[in-house]
Amino acid sequence: MLGTGDQQALRSVPGWLAIGAGAARDGAKGLNRARLMSRSAGIVSRLSFRALVAASVIAFAAGCVRYDSSVDEVRGKAVRQDEEVLIGLTLMTYNNPFFIALRDAAKAEAQRHGASLLENDAGYDIARQTAAIEDFLNQGVDLILLNPVDSKAIVRAVELANERGVPVICVDVKAEGGKLATFIASDNEKLGMLTGEYIAKRLGGKGKVAIIGHPFVSSGLHRQIGLKKVLAKYPAIEIVAEQPCQGDRTKANEVAENILLAHPDVDAIWAINDPSALGAMA
Repeated sequence: MLGTGDQQALRSVPGWLAIGAGAARDGAKGLNRARLMSRSAGIVSRLSFRALVAASVIAFAAGCVRYDSSVDEVRGKAVRQDEEVLIGLTLMTYNNPFFIALRDAAKAEAQRHGASLLENDAGYDIARQTAAIEDFLNQGVDLILLNPVDSKAIVRAVELANERGVPVICVDVKAEGGKLATFIASDNEKLGMLTGEYIAKRLGGKGKVAIIGHPFVSSGLHRQIGLKKVLAKYPAIEIVAEQPCQGDRTKANEVAENILLAHPDVDAIWAINDPSALGAMA
């Protein structure tokens, strides 16, 4: 879905077009080439995630957290009525307003439902995130809310939680192994398709496109899959570069510079998220 906030933030800036960080900039003098930093089309609103996190906590506190994956389905352990629920939350980074909103929502909902929250900023470091999960388990958490740094590399940590009987709920990014209580996310492939359709429309069905992505997490991978599905329908649109940036603003800036040096005639740059778009625009 396209967030209404994105549409309301449209504004004019001379010289070029960019979409990212919830805003679009359009050159007042027209475009010879549309430089496009395309957002992931409004992942999921803060209020939506607040409600989903709340639902997860309530379900677990009631002793009915369910593993609901295509592979398996088992019930989570019930919470003893005489103990406070302890939840561990680890996010791939705090250097992104989206994850700050998610963290704050989790804090608020945990407090509202009388639970305690342990939190961890993994800083895009899978070793740090794995260590945080091990620490959560050693502290006796009842539930882990996980936003993986790397969908594959986090599997062993999920399996360790499984062995301890602690349910794991993945948020926005899915672990590619282990048993999950549930997975909360938007339709990332659809988001990629929406942005691809926008690029194709703005370029008139022809031009050179570069991708600044994050294929090591499920959300980033599926957004890129959706984008490519759409662009493949346009033979005159060529993907001339594809480089990862971890969704990080600083790295995206470096990647964009390298892409523009190698392909100065690129017509559009697609970025995986808002920070990446801002980095590419800097």
